[in-house]
Amino acid sequence: MFVYASSFAIARVNQMPLYFLDQHNLSGVFQLTSVIVNETTYEKFDGVIKSSEFRAHTGYHAYMFNISRDRDTKLQAFTFSWKYFADFELDIRSEFRFKPDILTTADTILRAKLDKLGTVRSSTTLIGVHIRRGDYLDKNWVLMGTLQPPLSFTTRLWIITSRNLVKLSCLCLVLMVSYG
Repeated sequence: MFVYASSFAIARVNQMPLYFLDQHNLSGVFQLTSVIVNETTYEKFDGVIKSSEFRAHTGYHAYMFNISRDRDTKLQAFTFSWKYFADFELDIRSEFRFKPDILTTADTILRAKLDKLGTVRSSTTLIGVHIRRGDYLDKNWVLMGTLQPPLSFTTRLWIITSRNLVKLSCLCLVLMVSYG
């Protein structure tokens, strides 16, 4: 999502269309307005800006807002800075609207959970948490210095937190994503 948000803003500032290689199926979940391309189409773009051109892959590089429009340009870069899309907050929020089928499924699951608890949505504060762990445990992320607490720490944290949320009449939904 971060890479999409940055790419979206970089394309907007450069007055270029965004053709996005959707490796994580964002387009299956969100109503994205960019053109989603496959690997074959993506490989046809001749201009390339690579991470190796950066001093730090998580930095902000202002020259990304001055890309030549004389050819299609492929970003092979980690654009992990909020500065890229700071001026496009509302546009980015609009990009990440869930598709109707996702909303319907989530609403069905949520209503069933609330019914089981004997409560209604209007009288319950809902807190959703997404804990990202799986890909950060991959050896390549570890080699880059990414650290994750052990799963037991995360589990214990949510047990303690949920006890406090129950006292506040909150329902906390936790989604923990693991890859591989």
